[in-house]
Amino acid sequence: MEFVGYVAFLVLVCAFVIKNILKKIYFYISGSIIFAFYGISIGSYPVMIAGLLILFYNIYHFFIIKLDRKKSYLRIVNDIDFSGKFTEDFINYNNKEIIRYFPDFNLCSIITNDESNIECLYLFRKMLPVGIFLIKRTGRKQAELLIDYINSKYRGLTEAPFLTYGKNYIKEQMDIKKICAYTSVPDYSRHLEKQGFYRNENEIFKFILEL
Repeated sequence: MEFVGYVAFLVLVCAFVIKNILKKIYFYISGSIIFAFYGISIGSYPVMIAGLLILFYNIYHFFIIKLDRKKSYLRIVNDIDFSGKFTEDFINYNNKEIIRYFPDFNLCSIITNDESNIECLYLFRKMLPVGIFLIKRTGRKQAELLIDYINSKYRGLTEAPFLTYGKNYIKEQMDIKKICAYTSVPDYSRHLEKQGFYRNENEIFKFILEL
């Protein structure tokens, strides 16, 4: 049964290093169940009690997050000054993750060539900036989605935020009826399709969303 103890230990260690809050809780719950089972199997009540306490705490935390998510503390804010210091700092701070999904993104180039056509939307959760959407107007009632990014820590807490909040804002407040996005990244392609984008038949890396 010693092997079970090592498995529980590894699962709990994984929970420590995972950034996404919901995934972290899933690992804590799984690890604590295995840990409690291990304590029972070796007849160690302290180990069993420790596992159960971790389990109950994370189950409680899980339901608190679920209820909190239903209260919808998400807000879309339009940053008029796209080239402002805050936007630059936010993108630079999250640059490693942004480049993973948007490898061709270049903030300096956009500011130099397209600044007047760019709209910058921020997603706030409890007044914390957790996501950014950069939209470039390409024609009458048309735009291109340059970035649709949510900090990995908060992705499990925001159910399709662009689809739920950003899309309505763009349609009603910005009067945009059609959005295009270009990507060759498989993960982001699936993300777009989940949000209602469809792949253009003539351009394999082009996705379209009609509002």
